[in-house]
Amino acid sequence: GIVYDIVVEVVEKVDITAAGYYRFKCVGSGKYLTSEVNTTSGNRLVMGEDDNIFYYDQSSLLSYTEGLYVGVSKTESIYNVTLAASPVVTEVISSDGAYYISLGGMDEYGNGIRYIYGNADEADSGTQDSGYPNFAGYKWSVEEITELPVKIGKTGWATIYAPVALEVPVGVTAYYVEKENFEGNWITLTAITDNVIPASMGVILYAEEAVGEEKIYNFAITESSSLYITNLLEGSVARTYVDLEAYVLSEQDGHVGLYKAEMNLLDNKAFLSNSHKAYLPVAKLGSMSTSSGWRFNIEGNGITTIDKIQDDGCNTEIYDLAGRKINSLSQKGIYILNGKKVYVH
Repeated sequence: GIVYDIVVEVVEKVDITAAGYYRFKCVGSGKYLTSEVNTTSGNRLVMGEDDNIFYYDQSSLLSYTEGLYVGVSKTESIYNVTLAASPVVTEVISSDGAYYISLGGMDEYGNGIRYIYGNADEADSGTQDSGYPNFAGYKWSVEEITELPVKIGKTGWATIYAPVALEVPVGVTAYYVEKENFEGNWITLTAITDNVIPASMGVILYAEEAVGEEKIYNFAITESSSLYITNLLEGSVARTYVDLEAYVLSEQDGHVGLYKAEMNLLDNKAFLSNSHKAYLPVAKLGSMSTSSGWRFNIEGNGITTIDKIQDDGCNTEIYDLAGRKINSLSQKGIYILNGKKVYVH
């Protein structure tokens, strides 16, 4: 379909002239603009009670959840507001006390700027001939996002890559990867020192509380501080095809680590990187790039990685991180073993 430029028209109450994360709530319906990936009806924008976060960077509007861009497609005479894999050129225009999301540009049929409205179950678009700008369905309230929700799965591990600096919440540790920290089949991860992930830096996350039960953590948007120029991780904000060999976070044979992504897209020349995820390009490892994968070692954070506890006949005292004594290890995670922290695979 045809994808048009996006223009977000603004007022003073939210400074949307800076790149950032926002929610859009329709004045007419009271519902939020929400993205949906649907294999039957296609990727689309819908209106929902639950809010959805979008990243606006002065040149495109991107769904945080799906990692796809807002656009509009045309089938014969029908226009559909949709989600697209490619960004479109946008600009920010000051308006008359209301917010409007315009899909600007001219197609081959001579049709001009269209504006998103949200009074139906699905978001749609129209022109001045269909009620813009007086119809309340075209008007939006905009809320600035100050925290990004990040899901850490049942393994306790995740990755994050964002165009803004993020403060690491309590219960989560952020790590980066340096070339000199590879040995055998292991990577010794290095912890972020000041609890702030710089903008546009890929990191690996670990949360003990998420092991066995995935959890959502809120990462506050903050200012960048330290630079980690030796970090090898890269990433993408959008859901995109990456046409280079890379290691991605996964689990193999019970061990979480970075393993080679399956190049099964675009004639077996690319893999799919999901929104706001990090990966390690193979080319950055030079002669070490022949390895199929690397297990995580987090000794650099004062924690020793072990595969299991050996029964050597001595009295072994084991505690969880809450200080509760336990008799045996039923799952992977960090424990206190005879006064020392260990990570058990």
